[in-house]
Amino acid sequence: MSKRAWVAAVAAVGLLGVGCGSPKTETTGASSPATSSSVATSAAQASETKTSGYQPFSPATDPCSLVIPEQLGAHGAAPINSRARESNGIQQCTYQDADHNKVLNLKLFKNADGATNFRDIHVRILQADGAEIYVMKDEQNECGAALLGPEDNIVQFDFEPGTAAVSAAQVQTGQTWCDFSAPVIAEANKRLGWTK
Repeated sequence: MSKRAWVAAVAAVGLLGVGCGSPKTETTGASSPATSSSVATSAAQASETKTSGYQPFSPATDPCSLVIPEQLGAHGAAPINSRARESNGIQQCTYQDADHNKVLNLKLFKNADGATNFRDIHVRILQADGAEIYVMKDEQNECGAALLGPEDNIVQFDFEPGTAAVSAAQVQTGQTWCDFSAPVIAEANKRLGWTK
């Protein structure tokens, strides 16, 4: 799957999650009396509103604290730098190597629809040191994967090493960049306390 197709798939999943919520309509007491049915419907809509779309990861976590740059030494040319940012409820940490390759983009967010999609639509589940890693993109030179935590918390990993790092890693036949990156993901899982 190409990078553009992967990005389009992730965007579609996100839009699906945002678009699945019913719009919340408010009724004033003057227009109609509240019935137990309308109260139940309003409660269901409010609950759905809270879980649709991207919500902040909880508990609050610095995304760059989950993977330290030294762990990515085999993923790119040293030094590897990290930069955090937040947008629309998604916290991110981007790791870039000395050759300006985005070695890893790590995202933290909460999304019920996204968590369900990762559980239902994955290439495989990779078990590594107590971590259940949901693999979405599984190639020799790229990896798209996620850790799914309690309360629909998601940690998404997009590894895109440069060609020099891929050549130097000499990933064995039958293995992918997700296999190579599993120890990094498993360590993030431990830092979150999600080890099974």
